[in-house]
Amino acid sequence: MRKRLSVLLAAIASMILILTLLFTAVQIGINDHTFINNKYSELGLARRMGMSNADLVNSCIRLIDYMQGKAESIDIEVTVNGEKTLMFDQPQEIQHMKDVRQLFETCKQYRDMGLFAMLVLYLLAAVLSFRSALHTIAKGYLWGAFVMFLFIGFIGTWAALDFSSFWTAFHQSLFWNDLWLFDPTTSRMINMLPETFFQGLVSRIVMMGGAAVVLLIGAAIFALVTLKKREAKARQAAQQKRAAAANGQRRKPPQENGRTERQPLTEEERRARAERRRQSQAAGQQKRKQQADGASEKEKQRPKKSGEKRKRPQQSEAGKPRKSAGAAAKRKKRPSAGNPPPRRKRPQPSGETEIDLFAENEARIPELAAPAEDPTET
Repeated sequence: MRKRLSVLLAAIASMILILTLLFTAVQIGINDHTFINNKYSELGLARRMGMSNADLVNSCIRLIDYMQGKAESIDIEVTVNGEKTLMFDQPQEIQHMKDVRQLFETCKQYRDMGLFAMLVLYLLAAVLSFRSALHTIAKGYLWGAFVMFLFIGFIGTWAALDFSSFWTAFHQSLFWNDLWLFDPTTSRMINMLPETFFQGLVSRIVMMGGAAVVLLIGAAIFALVTLKKREAKARQAAQQKRAAAANGQRRKPPQENGRTERQPLTEEERRARAERRRQSQAAGQQKRKQQADGASEKEKQRPKKSGEKRKRPQQSEAGKPRKSAGAAAKRKKRPSAGNPPPRRKRPQPSGETEIDLFAENEARIPELAAPAEDPTET
């Protein structure tokens, strides 16, 4: 609902913008003196009215200046059939131009108020959809342009098919009197401003305003396409990030009983886990082998007899004692479970020690050494 409201506000603001562009095109068209001069030369009105083309152009420019508030009156002196006279000498012409001036000033006021209302509506639409303001404004402009295209298309088709009836209906809707109806036999104003002149002017205004509207439509479409591509890239990046997070840190969803259910592993995860397990086992085997080699090396460096004295460490060239194999053997390291160190054998007594002990026992107990007498002999 909030998004639709923001698009509606942007569409209304866009319609006001298009009307403002059309009024600006009217101002540009009526102030194009080159167009006016070329149009009068094309129509050949000066020759039929008995005056020069320059006087005719100056008279038209005077009417436009008066309508815009740049001149105080429409009085201008021209030469008609060799005689100097006022171009607009009918009271009806003066009164009608006062109505036209008032209508133009009213349109300017509406244009200024419309610009302010347009800015407010665009601002409200942007606030309602702050995160997608540009998208909302572009979409609203397309809707507003579509509505105005239907309206202007109907008016343009009507004017192209029957400009006379369109021009009559235009005056009837804007003026509340009949002062715009002139007598061609007495009024120079109606003779210098025929329907063909206004038809060319209206066509030029519509072309300029339509070009501006089409350019804005292209800009809106470009903005929508660019934003759509950017949103698609952002969505794809977010999906990749979620997938990476799910692979790196697999969170188990809670069950009703508070326990978690283990997620099934994918084929890639199983291969990665098997590869890590194989590498871990290989590293463990290599470490145990190194420990076993170190233990056997230490056993070789130990002295075979317990009575032997270990050699003192030799002095190095720098004066510091070198660590001998016996000193290195003092560092007791915990042997690995797979290869326990061999047990130390007790030293056996030498043969001479056994003979001495036997002789001492024989001298201490002579009766055991002498043979026993036979009682039968005595």
